[in-house]
Amino acid sequence: MTLNNWLIQFIIIVYSCMLTIYLIFRWIFNDNNKEEIEMAVVYATLIIKGKRVFHAIPTTIKRQVADVLIDMELEDLIDEDEYKPTKVAE
Repeated sequence: MTLNNWLIQFIIIVYSCMLTIYLIFRWIFNDNNKEEIEMAVVYATLIIKGKRVFHAIPTTIKRQVADVLIDMELEDLIDEDEYKPTKVAE
């Protein structure tokens, strides 16, 4: 395995761990539907791994997936403007 492939695999593993920790904290500190949160994390993981694109996920869960990606500072993976965070003028 080349260094580049190893680095990509390492980054995917790190992001997967971060998503798992995020899911646990959302379950503990949030009253939202836990199944929705879990599915949002699954879809966010698929988007991060390149297996899905944001515009192809179901509309009913797009807001939650966008929130997960924004919390992970990966808002550049959101390809629909209405779900992107608004920029604050400095």
